Amino acid sequence: MQGGKLIVAMDNYNVGCQVWSYDGTTFTRANTNGFGLSGTSASNAVVFQGRIHVVITRRQQSGPDLPLMPLVYNGGGNWAPTAAAGFGDANNTASHILVTDGRQIYTGTDNANGGQAWRYDGASWKKINIGAIETPTNSLVLTFLFKGSLCISAANLNNGPTVSARMYIQKPGGGFGTLSLDGFGDAYNIILALGPPINGKVLIGSANPNGFQVFQTIVGPNITGLDPGSGPYGTPVTITGTDFGAPSPTSWVSFAGGVVSSANADSWSDTRIVVRVPEGANAGPVTVTTAAGTSSGVDFTPTLSKTFYFAEGTTRNDPTDGRFDEYLCIMNPNKGDAKVSVTFMTASGEQKAVDYAVGGSTRKTINVADAIGTGQDVALKLVSDLPIVAERAMHFDYHSKWNGGHAVVGAPNPSESWYFAEGTTRDNPRDGSFDEWLCIANPNDKAATATITYNASGTPVVVKASVPAMGRITRDVAADVGRDKDVSIVVRGDLPLVAERPEYFDYHGVWPGGDTTLGATNPARDFYFAEGFTYGWAREWVCVANPGPVDAHVVMSYQMAGGTTSTSNITVGANARYTLDVASVVGLNKDVSVALHSDAPVVAERSEYFSYGPGWEGGTFGSGAPAPRKTFYFAEGTTRSNTTDGSFDEWLTIENANSQPAAIQLTFVKPDGISILQSITVAPQTRATVSVDAVLGPDMDSSLILQSSIPVVAERPMYFNYKGFAQGGSDTRGYGL
Repeated sequence: MQGGKLIVAMDNYNVGCQVWSYDGTTFTRANTNGFGLSGTSASNAVVFQGRIHVVITRRQQSGPDLPLMPLVYNGGGNWAPTAAAGFGDANNTASHILVTDGRQIYTGTDNANGGQAWRYDGASWKKINIGAIETPTNSLVLTFLFKGSLCISAANLNNGPTVSARMYIQKPGGGFGTLSLDGFGDAYNIILALGPPINGKVLIGSANPNGFQVFQTIVGPNITGLDPGSGPYGTPVTITGTDFGAPSPTSWVSFAGGVVSSANADSWSDTRIVVRVPEGANAGPVTVTTAAGTSSGVDFTPTLSKTFYFAEGTTRNDPTDGRFDEYLCIMNPNKGDAKVSVTFMTASGEQKAVDYAVGGSTRKTINVADAIGTGQDVALKLVSDLPIVAERAMHFDYHSKWNGGHAVVGAPNPSESWYFAEGTTRDNPRDGSFDEWLCIANPNDKAATATITYNASGTPVVVKASVPAMGRITRDVAADVGRDKDVSIVVRGDLPLVAERPEYFDYHGVWPGGDTTLGATNPARDFYFAEGFTYGWAREWVCVANPGPVDAHVVMSYQMAGGTTSTSNITVGANARYTLDVASVVGLNKDVSVALHSDAPVVAERSEYFSYGPGWEGGTFGSGAPAPRKTFYFAEGTTRSNTTDGSFDEWLTIENANSQPAAIQLTFVKPDGISILQSITVAPQTRATVSVDAVLGPDMDSSLILQSSIPVVAERPMYFNYKGFAQGGSDTRGYGL
């Protein structure tokens, strides 16, 4: 179905395959014969992002077959290619099955040199690394989805039954595990097809010249309960059931796209699992996968949060440490008033709780020094009676030598694990100086132990640190690992903690500043960055850390303003990191968004150093979004421009990696409760930039709610000259749902 009409495709080897549209009364042709491309047959169709997708096979009456062609239906008789013929390989002659999990389309190909698997994310088709499955004897690959996991069926059609069909299932740690080998012991089972799960069992049928066969797995895991059924990212979810087994590399929980391995679970037993909702989670079924199979699904829905946590924060103001102005911004998107209790947890061990009222559909800004005074290092815990969004903004003159500012959205929940891809303690005439810190907050009522693993230029350094109850600690990374090291970090706590990584710098001795980022709670296969630019006054880097035991093969996709796209490929070794100079791939003078897709879970961050506009020097760091979203919330934002507060340039960058336009409504939520609406359209496969100053005018504080017709990625960069003593920029990707 598309546009309220039933679309029917018919194979035709005489004049070319035909498509008909049925409106309930009349059938109307919806394509030219063979799509005008000599198409003789079409794969099954899937609806993805509101459009029908097919792959056509182009058989010849004589001579070699033409490469396949993937198409998307744009209405009427208009079908458009979504990739080059054969995905760029002339030997990819056919595709029989398309499947989608709502985030991507998957398909396999016929290829005399070895069948291939491909996936489409709305922007481009990317080849899936299927490793040892991809051999010249496997000339046909079929793809299936089994309860959230990708299955590959590899068939031999070249030399008869010398190599039987085989079936595999993708693992969260990368690669594929075996479902069946060698046709279940029958060499004439030349094709295996995955059928529907029945009573917790996997059914597989075979094509066999001696007779069709059906096989089933043993009974796999079974979910009997899920608590709670909704909540923000980081929420502990208890899964009860049977046959979960012990933790293993082949066991994981899927939240309709967001995956948590058994190694990252809070606890895992045969009948009970506790995991925290990953940020990549989508609304949909939660499933448990083990070597014995995948369970039935129970629905879970991600939501906004009533709690937020910040590990970093300081109100220091002295000649040695410099000046730090810290603010807490709270947006209440609800119609009713919200009561928000803020607990200030100082490094000295003292706590102070203050209650604030935040009116419905308003934004509130709190000067942290007004609550606890100056000279305090402080972590924050917010608890609200209604869902809210909270950001912390800081402007600083670090050690009275490097000034700037940063902003970060709080963590909706603490976590036992935190991952940081970027970080450096370089200190030399060529690269400049970098002071890296690690802040860890413990919002629990008893002391916790944090195990910190630094991957310092390839050398692991492990440090254990005690974090007091309702307190925070700060680690000097250079003191732990030494100077002139590039550092990725993993923090694991015996209790749920919150971790941030502030970094202050004089980049190459010319651009001073600083920024901070909240860690990722889980590695993921996908990360998206809406913001980025490669002008002569800037340098952009993407850092990818691979904390796993196998190499990660990563496809980098770039969307430039104006619709230009490109891709590149990198390999990140096991327990290693890779730093990419974006300008070296896309060239200079580009506004660019970046999406990366990996065959093994990784962690990704983007660093940007710049001298913006009037000479406001600084840098921004940030972890990528693990998935596009239809809604983003930003609590901070200002266009102030006056002699007291200084000047602020606020922007919104939006990446639309889809094949159709994104209709977007922006709601700017002001402190006085009066909202301003703005509608925009972002073209397909491009990046758009909105000047918030141009929309709101000067001297206006506002939070922002972005709502899109299709999933996009959004960030809010800001550049400033704060009160005449701190120049630079900050960037945040908001809270996405």
